[in-house]
Amino acid sequence: MKKALHLCLILGNCAFIFFALYVFISYIAKSSGYKVFCLAGFILWLSVFNMAYICREAIVNITGRVRNGLKQPVCWPRFGEIAGKTVIVTGASSGIGHAICLELAREGVNLVLNARDRGPLVEVENLCRELGVKVESVAGSAASRDISAHLVKTALQSGQFFGVIHAAGVLNPGPLVWELSEGEFQEVFDASVNGAFQLARAAIPHIEKGGFVVFFGSGAAQMAFPGIGAYCAAKAAEEHLARQLAAEAPWITTFAFRPGVVDTPMMKAGGLGKGSAAESVKMIFEGYAKRGELIAPEVPAHALVSIIKNSPGRFHGKIANWQDAVG
Repeated sequence: MKKALHLCLILGNCAFIFFALYVFISYIAKSSGYKVFCLAGFILWLSVFNMAYICREAIVNITGRVRNGLKQPVCWPRFGEIAGKTVIVTGASSGIGHAICLELAREGVNLVLNARDRGPLVEVENLCRELGVKVESVAGSAASRDISAHLVKTALQSGQFFGVIHAAGVLNPGPLVWELSEGEFQEVFDASVNGAFQLARAAIPHIEKGGFVVFFGSGAAQMAFPGIGAYCAAKAAEEHLARQLAAEAPWITTFAFRPGVVDTPMMKAGGLGKGSAAESVKMIFEGYAKRGELIAPEVPAHALVSIIKNSPGRFHGKIANWQDAVG
């Protein structure tokens, strides 16, 4: 593009030079007719030159838009079109994950649920089944290749596998980063990053075109927050993984969802941590409750389903906040 522009500028400058020479010669020749001829010829030539340049730029712009359009998902179905299809939800046994499962079930979506603890997972499974949809559950960590593969296999057996919502997360609050044990640090990254990776690895080749993958982000991804350092780093990695997958699999809507400051068991765990930063974490987390800033899990759950219902493609490769919901 730059080379073409430079060439056009050079040609334009040459045209002005030739025009000046024509006028100069016409004065020497003292021919008014020759002046008119030169001026008319120059204007005609310059008009053709400009029209050719303008047409070329228009063609380049149109071609670029078409090319970019082909790189992006072409259509984003409204949620009513996927009732009866199947979605995997991790972190389904409590908090926001639990609320999302019920919200999806009310919309007629069949579910494959995942959490590490079998008991609470069965309770959610039964609640969703009472709403008239097909529900299966697989207990265990999604960071396990076998568990993620089993989730996808179960979703495919349920039929019309259309999406993944990875809502699982672990906080392990209190210790400074170097005070965490290897197991505690790994647990946080397993819940967010490794779980997201294994799910993407197993699911993306099988999700229907036009389907979706949602990872859970957090404002903590942009913070240096003593006492939850591993969680901050894990959420930053998970959000970037969503952007990466959006670039690599454009036929699937992929984005990170930030649910806000939510009244969940994880939030309550923030006041129970041990370590050098435990007191400061406790003060901050308890402050949210005292100031009335905590929102119920049903609020971000409804917001996420609303986003999925109303053109989620606008967030493809981006971060959606719960306030971005329509309706």
